[in-house]
Amino acid sequence: MSARSGALIVGASRAGLSAARALRKGGFDGRIRVVGAERNLPYDRTAVSKGLMSGSDTIDEIGLAFPGELDDLDLILGHTAVSLDVERRRVTLDDGTALGFEVLFIATGSAAVWPASIPHLQGVHTLRTADDSMALCADLSDAKRVVVVGGGFIGAEVAAGIKSADVDVTMIVAGTVPLERALGREFGEEWAGVHREHGIDVRCGEYVASLSAEFDRVSAVVLSDGTSIDADVVVLGIGARPVTDWLHGSGLTLSDGVVCDENLMAAPGIYAIGDVAKWPHPKFGQLLRVEHWTNAHEQGTAAARHYLGVGGPFENVPYVWTDQFGYRIQVYGKTTAADLIHRVPSANPSVPRIVLYGSGSRLMAALGVDDPRSLLPLRRLIAQPDSWEHALSLVGS
Repeated sequence: MSARSGALIVGASRAGLSAARALRKGGFDGRIRVVGAERNLPYDRTAVSKGLMSGSDTIDEIGLAFPGELDDLDLILGHTAVSLDVERRRVTLDDGTALGFEVLFIATGSAAVWPASIPHLQGVHTLRTADDSMALCADLSDAKRVVVVGGGFIGAEVAAGIKSADVDVTMIVAGTVPLERALGREFGEEWAGVHREHGIDVRCGEYVASLSAEFDRVSAVVLSDGTSIDADVVVLGIGARPVTDWLHGSGLTLSDGVVCDENLMAAPGIYAIGDVAKWPHPKFGQLLRVEHWTNAHEQGTAAARHYLGVGGPFENVPYVWTDQFGYRIQVYGKTTAADLIHRVPSANPSVPRIVLYGSGSRLMAALGVDDPRSLLPLRRLIAQPDSWEHALSLVGS
């Protein structure tokens, strides 16, 4: 199968590369151009808060492409898209280059939030890209006091990753407990205890009022209650926003992402995939936008297959994992849709083995700590009718 102007993928990401791979596998023999804002070749972003941050991985070791795979693609790296003309089927880049397309895959992902109230000082970092991670790694080499702002997945994982015997780590959480928005208050309270057991100072219900500096480098974090915490390094992990600025005026529907149909199509021949996509999930009955690695990979494949005429609605169950203090937390489904929570204890009373999240008679999500085998049968039940009681029976309750 070929196309007049070929395929254009804006975003040299997991989602973008998955789309390119699925196009070729499905028989697309037209030109495939991939635009990437970074100069790095496509890489595994999960390593940004893991091996790359710690220095155990290099950028070359976390590449996504198979040997020789990129030779078949036209890569345009180090450039961003600035506008989309839907009618003329054209994307304009920051250097004025106009790229035509027959099919467009929008895979621009999300960008870290940097509040206007926080100055750009030396020693202050966000963590979204490989360059961010390597800069943070270099700064951590001689740091003694680190403050992590944010208690979501990134904040908690970064705090756990940089904690060592000779580094003081403080985690500032604006909410009641860490991970509350993602996994609920009960689990968040338990996980805050795990962080404290490992020597992290977890402070909840506070936000950063200001930063102190010496010679343009951060020296302390001042909290909303007036407390000042000395800091050599500050990591901002307070959320991300979908990169859609370049799409304003395009005619696409934008609302915390690019709004798509159930096939990830935002307009005829235009798909949104990965962090930037917001689509109606058939099983959950609402618009979802998911910022997870697995979702990006699966959506890239699904959108390409739909364009080739061999795919249907995207209804895969969301999945995320995080590694902290030797534990692996895995989550399937949508925890925020739950009004029922059931905890299954483990040998360690402070860490659950399984947590079920339900709504009415349905299982909406399942969390496991170091127990992937128990999660597999639960995954099949998520968002199915009358699945709550079945899930309880599977975990022995």
